[in-house]
Amino acid sequence: MKRALRGCVAALTFLAAPLAAGDETDAAAPDAAPSEVEFSLGGSGFYGPISGYVQVPLGGNPGTTSSRRPTLHELGIDDAAFWDVTGRVQWRHFGVFAGYTGLDLSSVGTLSESLVTHGVAFAAGSPFKTSIQLDAGYLGAGWKFDFLEGRLEVSPRIAVTILNFDYSLESPSARAARNYRDGAVQLGADAAYQLGHGFALEVDGGASLPIPHMPQLAAVTGRVAYKMFPEAPVHATVFLGCGERWIDFEDSQEVPNKIHVRSGPLLTGGLTISF
Repeated sequence: MKRALRGCVAALTFLAAPLAAGDETDAAAPDAAPSEVEFSLGGSGFYGPISGYVQVPLGGNPGTTSSRRPTLHELGIDDAAFWDVTGRVQWRHFGVFAGYTGLDLSSVGTLSESLVTHGVAFAAGSPFKTSIQLDAGYLGAGWKFDFLEGRLEVSPRIAVTILNFDYSLESPSARAARNYRDGAVQLGADAAYQLGHGFALEVDGGASLPIPHMPQLAAVTGRVAYKMFPEAPVHATVFLGCGERWIDFEDSQEVPNKIHVRSGPLLTGGLTISF
């Protein structure tokens, strides 16, 4: 996995290098004078391998869940496709944003081993269908800093994120289901370096503050972006990149609810409309 991620980063560098070596005058040329306030709406999709487990006890009581199970692999979930939408209002250097990430994992199959989850026992050989949602809504703010005569923008940010866990596992004779929400405070930053000719190299990353019994969410993404119609009142930016995401959670019960999910390397692409 790490080798594949390094390969993805190398590919982005390979794509960016010829652009960075282009005409410096063109690269440094500013776009049309920006307005005081800018609105943007963006959407992106992600696809790649995923692994981990969800441990779901009943009331935190011993014997109501198998340890660190079910795993995503035993449920037949090894890849994931999910999406993210974000809206932003930028006033000069200050920005406010909100968004939602939808991660819905579902599968059908047959259990190879017996399993206890949320107080319900499933026998080995039971056919099943499952759904695991790990959605997250977020609201935050950030400040943009300009460097290198505007070619480099760095924007630290802080956000409050609500993780929604919705889980069900069904067989012909049994059903287990659990839903809960919990919040996290995240710090992060994104950076964009203008390569010229409408292209930019972007890096984005963030992680939760290490507060006990709160979700630990982290992500890092690298992208090559291209801005279309930069002088028009409404312009679009398309991007392609790769990254990784992590979700960890453990509450304070005697036998805790636990989430441990890793996804990546992820291929990502999307579109942002700004006006």
